[in-house]
Amino acid sequence: KLIQPKIDEVINRSKQKKSDIIVILDQVTDPNNIGSIIRSCALFNCKSVIVSKDNAPELNANIAKAASGALEIVNYISVVNLSRTIVKFKKNNYWIYGFDSSSNSSEKIINIAKKSILVFGSEGKGLRNLTKKECDALISIPMEKQKKYNLDSLNVSNACSIALFEHFKKNG
Repeated sequence: KLIQPKIDEVINRSKQKKSDIIVILDQVTDPNNIGSIIRSCALFNCKSVIVSKDNAPELNANIAKAASGALEIVNYISVVNLSRTIVKFKKNNYWIYGFDSSSNSSEKIINIAKKSILVFGSEGKGLRNLTKKECDALISIPMEKQKKYNLDSLNVSNACSIALFEHFKKNG
């Protein structure tokens, strides 16, 4: 079993870094999506994925398989309260971006701060209101929605990969 760091350890390690990116998953439950997200994190310099203890699976074989070895690089940290965790990061100079495909925000994905948290909601329901309230900005990824076929959002792991790439492109 992999020993995962505490949130305070992650924050303390980040204090020496100019740039840091962390992913928070709000009620994302599909092990394949979580594993894919962890794999993307490894490739785009994100060292931690944070989930809620009650609303996400524990690490399991399906997540490990989808992560393709990335669990050796990326922390998978369960916390009791996502909102309190977000507040802790905010107090340590992180900018919090909630991804919301229904957001009418004019904010586009291009300006992700050096120290950022990317928050993604569950497939279908999206971000919970409590989580949304803690975000500094709600953004959506610009795309051509296909109304005829009812395609109006990306799979959560694809959306996360795009956001991680945008941060990586700018901050390395």
